[in-house]
Amino acid sequence: MPILKIEHARDFCLPHIEAWCKGESTDPRQWTDKEQPYKPYILFEKTSETVNCYMDERGFEWIKNELQNQLKKDPNFVEKLVKKYINIYGKTKDIWEKEKVLSYTELVDFIKNYQEGWPIYESIYFLAEIVSQNSKDFKLIKKALVFTDKGGDKGDKVIRTSLKKCFPELGELSSFLLIEEILSKKFPNKQELEKREKHYFYANNTLFVNKTKEDIERILNIKIENSEPEALQQFNGQIAYPGKVTGIVRKIMSYAKSNELKEGEILVTAMTTPEFLPALKKASAFVTDEGGIVCHAAIVAREMKKPCIVGTKVATKLLRTGCKIEVDANKGIVKILK
Repeated sequence: MPILKIEHARDFCLPHIEAWCKGESTDPRQWTDKEQPYKPYILFEKTSETVNCYMDERGFEWIKNELQNQLKKDPNFVEKLVKKYINIYGKTKDIWEKEKVLSYTELVDFIKNYQEGWPIYESIYFLAEIVSQNSKDFKLIKKALVFTDKGGDKGDKVIRTSLKKCFPELGELSSFLLIEEILSKKFPNKQELEKREKHYFYANNTLFVNKTKEDIERILNIKIENSEPEALQQFNGQIAYPGKVTGIVRKIMSYAKSNELKEGEILVTAMTTPEFLPALKKASAFVTDEGGIVCHAAIVAREMKKPCIVGTKVATKLLRTGCKIEVDANKGIVKILK
Protein backbone atom coordinates (compact mmCIF):
# COMPACT_ATOMS: atom_id res chain seq x y z
CA MET A 1 0.00 0.00 0.00
CA PRO A 2 1.53 3.36 -1.04
CA ILE A 3 2.37 5.87 1.67
CA LEU A 4 1.75 9.56 0.92
CA LYS A 5 4.05 11.88 2.85
CA ILE A 6 3.47 15.52 3.66
CA GLU A 7 5.54 17.81 1.43
CA HIS A 8 3.96 21.28 1.59
CA ALA A 9 1.49 23.45 3.45
CA ARG A 10 -0.17 26.33 1.60
CA ASP A 11 -3.00 28.74 2.28
CA PHE A 12 -4.49 28.42 -1.22
CA CYS A 13 -8.14 28.64 -2.27
CA LEU A 14 -9.86 25.52 -3.61
CA PRO A 15 -9.75 26.48 -7.34
CA HIS A 16 -5.99 26.99 -6.98
CA ILE A 17 -5.59 23.64 -5.19
CA GLU A 18 -7.64 21.98 -7.92
CA ALA A 19 -5.49 23.47 -10.70
CA TRP A 20 -2.35 22.35 -8.85
CA CYS A 21 -3.62 18.82 -8.24
CA LYS A 22 -4.90 18.28 -11.78
CA GLY A 23 -1.83 19.89 -13.32
CA GLU A 24 0.53 17.44 -11.64
CA SER A 25 -1.53 14.28 -11.57
CA THR A 26 -4.35 13.94 -14.12
CA ASP A 27 -4.23 16.72 -16.73
CA PRO A 28 -2.26 16.10 -19.95
CA ARG A 29 1.41 16.56 -19.15
CA GLN A 30 2.18 18.58 -22.30
CA TRP A 31 5.82 17.50 -22.05
CA THR A 32 5.11 13.77 -22.45
CA ASP A 33 2.25 11.67 -23.79
CA LYS A 34 2.48 9.35 -20.80
CA GLU A 35 0.32 9.61 -17.69
CA GLN A 36 1.46 9.71 -14.07
CA PRO A 37 1.18 6.01 -13.11
CA TYR A 38 0.91 6.61 -9.38
CA LYS A 39 -2.52 7.88 -8.42
CA PRO A 40 -3.25 9.57 -6.20
CA TYR A 41 0.17 11.12 -6.68
CA ILE A 42 -1.05 14.16 -4.75
CA LEU A 43 -3.59 14.44 -1.94
CA PHE A 44 -4.62 17.75 -0.39
CA GLU A 45 -6.17 18.12 3.04
CA LYS A 46 -7.76 21.40 4.14
CA THR A 47 -7.40 21.92 7.89
CA SER A 48 -8.39 24.79 10.16
CA GLU A 49 -4.99 26.44 9.57
CA THR A 50 -3.84 25.61 6.07
CA VAL A 51 -3.92 23.06 3.23
CA ASN A 52 -1.51 20.15 3.62
CA CYS A 53 -0.12 18.54 0.49
CA TYR A 54 0.74 14.81 0.69
CA MET A 55 2.62 13.18 -2.17
CA ASP A 56 3.67 9.71 -3.31
CA GLU A 57 7.47 9.79 -3.61
CA ARG A 58 7.36 7.15 -6.34
CA GLY A 59 5.74 9.80 -8.50
CA PHE A 60 8.83 12.02 -8.08
CA GLU A 61 11.06 9.30 -9.50
CA TRP A 62 8.71 8.61 -12.42
CA ILE A 63 8.73 12.31 -13.37
CA LYS A 64 12.52 12.54 -13.19
CA ASN A 65 13.02 9.38 -15.24
CA GLU A 66 10.53 10.49 -17.89
CA LEU A 67 12.21 13.90 -18.12
CA GLN A 68 15.59 12.19 -18.56
CA ASN A 69 14.09 10.20 -21.43
CA GLN A 70 12.79 13.37 -23.06
CA LEU A 71 16.20 15.04 -22.73
CA LYS A 72 17.86 12.07 -24.46
CA LYS A 73 15.34 12.07 -27.30
CA ASP A 74 15.40 15.80 -28.03
CA PRO A 75 18.46 18.05 -27.42
CA ASN A 76 16.17 21.09 -27.75
CA PHE A 77 13.60 19.76 -25.28
CA VAL A 78 14.25 22.38 -22.58
CA GLU A 79 14.34 25.30 -25.02
CA LYS A 80 10.98 24.30 -26.53
CA LEU A 81 9.44 23.71 -23.13
CA VAL A 82 10.54 27.06 -21.69
CA LYS A 83 9.29 28.89 -24.78
CA LYS A 84 5.88 27.23 -24.43
CA TYR A 85 5.81 27.93 -20.68
CA ILE A 86 6.59 31.63 -21.03
CA ASN A 87 4.07 31.94 -23.86
CA ILE A 88 1.27 30.50 -21.68
CA TYR A 89 2.06 32.40 -18.49
CA GLY A 90 2.93 35.54 -20.41
CA LYS A 91 -0.84 35.95 -20.81
CA THR A 92 -1.34 36.08 -17.03
CA LYS A 93 1.92 37.46 -15.62
CA ASP A 94 0.81 41.10 -15.74
CA ILE A 95 -2.44 40.16 -13.97
CA TRP A 96 -0.87 38.51 -10.94
CA GLU A 97 2.01 40.96 -10.66
CA LYS A 98 -0.46 43.86 -10.45
CA GLU A 99 -2.87 41.75 -8.36
CA LYS A 100 -5.75 42.75 -10.61
CA VAL A 101 -9.34 42.11 -9.62
CA LEU A 102 -10.94 40.48 -12.65
CA SER A 103 -14.38 40.41 -14.20
CA TYR A 104 -16.04 37.01 -14.55
CA THR A 105 -14.92 36.53 -18.17
CA GLU A 106 -11.37 37.60 -17.32
CA LEU A 107 -11.31 35.29 -14.30
CA VAL A 108 -12.38 32.29 -16.37
CA ASP A 109 -9.59 32.98 -18.89
CA PHE A 110 -7.09 33.45 -16.05
CA ILE A 111 -7.98 30.11 -14.44
CA LYS A 112 -7.81 28.29 -17.79
CA ASN A 113 -4.34 29.71 -18.53
CA TYR A 114 -3.25 28.93 -14.99
CA GLN A 115 -4.31 25.31 -15.41
CA GLU A 116 -2.73 24.99 -18.84
CA GLY A 117 0.67 26.09 -17.62
CA TRP A 118 0.85 24.06 -14.41
CA PRO A 119 1.95 20.69 -15.90
CA ILE A 120 4.83 22.51 -17.62
CA TYR A 121 5.74 24.21 -14.33
CA GLU A 122 5.98 20.72 -12.86
CA SER A 123 8.56 19.70 -15.48
CA ILE A 124 10.51 22.98 -15.16
CA TYR A 125 10.71 22.51 -11.38
CA PHE A 126 12.15 19.00 -11.64
CA LEU A 127 14.45 19.84 -14.55
CA ALA A 128 16.18 22.36 -12.28
CA GLU A 129 17.35 19.36 -10.23
CA ILE A 130 18.36 17.28 -13.22
CA VAL A 131 20.35 19.41 -15.68
CA SER A 132 23.84 20.71 -15.00
CA GLN A 133 23.94 24.14 -13.39
CA ASN A 134 26.65 25.17 -15.84
CA SER A 135 24.57 24.32 -18.88
CA LYS A 136 22.61 26.49 -21.29
CA ASP A 137 19.49 24.52 -20.35
CA PHE A 138 19.84 25.46 -16.67
CA LYS A 139 19.99 29.15 -17.59
CA LEU A 140 16.76 28.74 -19.55
CA ILE A 141 15.12 26.92 -16.63
CA LYS A 142 16.21 29.62 -14.19
CA LYS A 143 14.79 32.23 -16.54
CA ALA A 144 11.43 30.41 -16.54
CA LEU A 145 11.34 30.06 -12.74
CA VAL A 146 12.22 33.74 -12.25
CA PHE A 147 9.53 34.63 -14.78
CA THR A 148 6.87 33.14 -12.50
CA ASP A 149 8.51 33.47 -9.07
CA LYS A 150 5.48 35.28 -7.63
CA GLY A 151 2.84 33.47 -9.63
CA GLY A 152 1.71 31.01 -6.97
CA ASP A 153 0.81 33.30 -4.09
CA LYS A 154 -0.18 36.29 -6.18
CA GLY A 155 -2.18 34.08 -8.54
CA ASP A 156 -4.09 32.74 -5.56
CA LYS A 157 -4.79 36.30 -4.41
CA VAL A 158 -6.11 37.24 -7.86
CA ILE A 159 -8.48 34.26 -7.86
CA ARG A 160 -9.73 34.95 -4.30
CA THR A 161 -10.39 38.66 -4.75
CA SER A 162 -11.93 38.19 -8.20
CA LEU A 163 -14.27 35.47 -6.93
CA LYS A 164 -15.51 37.81 -4.20
CA LYS A 165 -16.15 40.50 -6.80
CA CYS A 166 -17.90 38.15 -9.20
CA PHE A 167 -19.99 36.40 -6.55
CA PRO A 168 -20.48 38.92 -3.72
CA GLU A 169 -23.40 36.94 -2.30
CA LEU A 170 -20.94 34.18 -1.32
CA GLY A 171 -18.30 36.45 0.25
CA GLU A 172 -15.26 34.53 1.56
CA LEU A 173 -17.03 31.22 0.86
CA SER A 174 -16.47 31.83 -2.86
CA SER A 175 -12.89 30.61 -2.26
CA PHE A 176 -14.31 27.12 -1.79
CA LEU A 177 -15.91 26.75 -5.21
CA LEU A 178 -14.68 24.11 -7.62
CA ILE A 179 -13.59 25.25 -11.08
CA GLU A 180 -16.55 23.54 -12.74
CA GLU A 181 -18.91 25.34 -10.37
CA ILE A 182 -17.30 28.66 -11.30
CA LEU A 183 -17.62 27.91 -15.02
CA SER A 184 -21.22 26.70 -14.79
CA LYS A 185 -22.28 29.21 -12.10
CA LYS A 186 -24.10 26.33 -10.39
CA PHE A 187 -23.15 26.67 -6.73
CA PRO A 188 -23.69 24.33 -3.80
CA ASN A 189 -25.63 25.71 -0.86
CA LYS A 190 -24.03 27.76 1.89
CA GLN A 191 -23.94 24.82 4.30
CA GLU A 192 -21.89 22.77 1.84
CA LEU A 193 -19.40 25.59 1.31
CA GLU A 194 -19.08 26.04 5.08
CA LYS A 195 -18.22 22.35 5.40
CA ARG A 196 -15.50 22.77 2.76
CA GLU A 197 -14.18 25.81 4.60
CA LYS A 198 -13.63 23.68 7.72
CA HIS A 199 -12.23 20.53 6.14
CA TYR A 200 -11.90 18.68 2.85
CA PHE A 201 -9.68 16.28 0.93
CA TYR A 202 -8.95 16.60 -2.78
CA ALA A 203 -7.36 13.94 -5.01
CA ASN A 204 -7.86 12.31 -8.42
CA ASN A 205 -10.17 15.13 -9.61
CA THR A 206 -12.49 14.47 -6.67
CA LEU A 207 -13.45 16.60 -3.68
CA PHE A 208 -14.16 14.68 -0.49
CA VAL A 209 -16.14 16.39 2.28
CA ASN A 210 -17.25 14.86 5.61
CA LYS A 211 -14.49 12.24 5.35
CA THR A 212 -11.88 11.26 7.92
CA LYS A 213 -8.31 10.26 7.10
CA GLU A 214 -9.33 6.66 7.68
CA ASP A 215 -12.15 7.04 5.16
CA ILE A 216 -9.77 8.48 2.55
CA GLU A 217 -7.19 5.77 3.14
CA ARG A 218 -9.86 3.13 2.56
CA ILE A 219 -11.43 4.82 -0.47
CA LEU A 220 -8.11 5.51 -2.24
CA ASN A 221 -6.28 2.44 -0.94
CA ILE A 222 -3.40 4.49 0.48
CA LYS A 223 -1.71 5.21 3.78
CA ILE A 224 -1.37 8.85 4.83
CA GLU A 225 1.76 9.65 6.79
CA ASN A 226 1.08 10.98 10.27
CA SER A 227 1.86 14.69 10.00
CA GLU A 228 2.14 15.14 13.76
CA PRO A 229 5.81 14.71 14.81
CA GLU A 230 6.85 13.27 18.15
CA ALA A 231 7.18 15.75 20.98
CA LEU A 232 10.63 17.36 20.86
CA GLN A 233 12.30 20.04 22.95
CA GLN A 234 14.56 21.03 20.08
CA PHE A 235 14.87 20.47 16.34
CA ASN A 236 17.19 21.40 13.50
CA GLY A 237 17.01 23.21 10.19
CA GLN A 238 19.22 24.90 7.63
CA ILE A 239 20.97 28.14 8.58
CA ALA A 240 19.87 30.96 6.29
CA TYR A 241 21.41 33.80 8.32
CA PRO A 242 23.35 33.40 11.59
CA GLY A 243 22.52 34.88 14.96
CA LYS A 244 20.86 33.91 18.23
CA VAL A 245 17.50 35.17 19.48
CA THR A 246 15.17 34.25 22.34
CA GLY A 247 11.56 35.31 22.04
CA ILE A 248 7.86 34.57 21.75
CA VAL A 249 6.46 32.65 18.80
CA ARG A 250 3.85 34.02 16.45
CA LYS A 251 2.74 31.16 14.19
CA ILE A 252 1.17 32.43 10.98
CA MET A 253 -0.04 30.02 8.31
CA SER A 254 -1.67 32.58 6.03
CA TYR A 255 -0.23 35.80 4.65
CA ALA A 256 -3.67 37.33 5.28
CA LYS A 257 -2.93 37.09 9.01
CA SER A 258 0.66 38.34 8.86
CA ASN A 259 -0.44 41.69 10.35
CA GLU A 260 -1.04 39.88 13.66
CA LEU A 261 2.70 39.62 14.33
CA LYS A 262 3.93 42.03 17.02
CA GLU A 263 7.27 43.80 17.14
CA GLY A 264 10.05 41.47 18.28
CA GLU A 265 8.13 38.21 18.01
CA ILE A 266 9.62 35.23 16.19
CA LEU A 267 7.77 34.39 12.97
CA VAL A 268 7.06 30.67 12.53
CA THR A 269 5.43 29.62 9.26
CA ALA A 270 5.46 26.99 6.51
CA MET A 271 7.17 29.37 4.09
CA THR A 272 7.18 33.10 3.42
CA THR A 273 6.20 35.10 0.35
CA PRO A 274 6.49 38.80 -0.52
CA GLU A 275 3.13 39.36 1.23
CA PHE A 276 4.83 38.51 4.55
CA LEU A 277 7.22 41.47 4.26
CA PRO A 278 5.53 43.73 6.89
CA ALA A 279 5.67 40.87 9.39
CA LEU A 280 9.28 40.03 8.51
CA LYS A 281 10.28 43.63 9.22
CA LYS A 282 8.81 43.43 12.74
CA ALA A 283 10.02 39.88 13.56
CA SER A 284 13.24 39.28 15.50
CA ALA A 285 13.86 35.96 13.71
CA PHE A 286 12.22 33.60 11.20
CA VAL A 287 11.71 29.82 11.33
CA THR A 288 10.10 27.90 8.46
CA ASP A 289 9.09 24.33 7.63
CA GLU A 290 10.18 24.55 4.02
CA GLY A 291 12.86 26.10 1.86
CA GLY A 292 16.61 26.23 1.39
CA ILE A 293 19.25 28.94 1.28
CA VAL A 294 17.69 30.57 -1.80
CA CYS A 295 14.07 30.59 -0.57
CA HIS A 296 12.24 33.85 0.10
CA ALA A 297 12.70 33.76 3.90
CA ALA A 298 16.44 33.10 3.54
CA ILE A 299 16.95 35.93 1.06
CA VAL A 300 15.03 38.42 3.21
CA ALA A 301 16.86 37.29 6.34
CA ARG A 302 20.21 38.03 4.72
CA GLU A 303 18.97 41.42 3.53
CA MET A 304 17.60 42.32 6.98
CA LYS A 305 20.42 40.56 8.85
CA LYS A 306 18.01 38.62 11.03
CA PRO A 307 18.56 35.07 12.38
CA CYS A 308 16.75 32.58 10.21
CA ILE A 309 16.44 28.79 10.13
CA VAL A 310 14.60 27.21 7.18
CA GLY A 311 13.64 23.70 6.12
CA THR A 312 12.89 22.39 9.62
CA LYS A 313 9.89 20.36 8.35
CA VAL A 314 8.33 20.38 11.84
CA ALA A 315 8.34 23.98 13.14
CA THR A 316 4.64 24.69 12.59
CA LYS A 317 3.70 21.30 14.03
CA LEU A 318 5.70 21.67 17.26
CA LEU A 319 5.37 25.39 17.94
CA ARG A 320 2.32 27.40 18.93
CA THR A 321 1.76 31.13 19.20
CA GLY A 322 2.81 32.31 22.65
CA CYS A 323 5.45 29.71 23.43
CA LYS A 324 9.00 30.83 24.18
CA ILE A 325 11.86 29.55 22.04
CA GLU A 326 15.54 30.09 21.36
CA VAL A 327 16.55 30.37 17.71
CA ASP A 328 20.24 29.53 17.49
CA ALA A 329 20.92 30.22 13.83
CA ASN A 330 24.66 29.83 14.46
CA LYS A 331 24.06 26.09 14.92
CA GLY A 332 20.75 25.68 13.09
CA ILE A 333 18.89 24.66 16.27
CA VAL A 334 15.52 25.76 17.65
CA LYS A 335 14.92 25.06 21.36
CA ILE A 336 11.53 25.15 23.06
CA LEU A 337 11.96 26.93 26.40
CA LYS A 338 8.39 27.28 27.60
